[in-house]
Amino acid sequence: MIHQQYFFTFFLARKKFNFSTNQRMHLPFTEMNDVGGSLPFEVRDLGDLRFFILERGTTSGTIPSEFSEIEDLLFLDLDFNELTGTIPETIFSLSDMIQLDLNNNQLTGTLSPSIGNLRNLVFFQMAANRFSGTLPQELEQLTKLRK
Repeated sequence: MIHQQYFFTFFLARKKFNFSTNQRMHLPFTEMNDVGGSLPFEVRDLGDLRFFILERGTTSGTIPSEFSEIEDLLFLDLDFNELTGTIPETIFSLSDMIQLDLNNNQLTGTLSPSIGNLRNLVFFQMAANRFSGTLPQELEQLTKLRK
């Protein structure tokens, strides 16, 4: 539960989602969702959003770099989808992020040394993708990661 007022609307895969509350927002559980298509760059318009969880669906395309414009984003969970491309460098500017879960997609490239900027990260998954290269030494800076 979040004890602040939130209102946001976004379009995803030609479906319109509206969530609003005056007192509390319960985090929607979207496991085994039927939301498909790609994530739009309009995610930047989600403003005060703190949790973006869209897992176990058929969401495809790339991760929009505009997620970095949601400055208060704490959880980004896009696991078990069909995402491609690289992790946008801008994601690593979200220094308050606690959870980044991107496992079981088709992401490629290398993990940026900028991962070290996410010093509040407690949970991080990127397994079952198509990454290459070595892990950056900056992962050692993520001292809050749970084992």
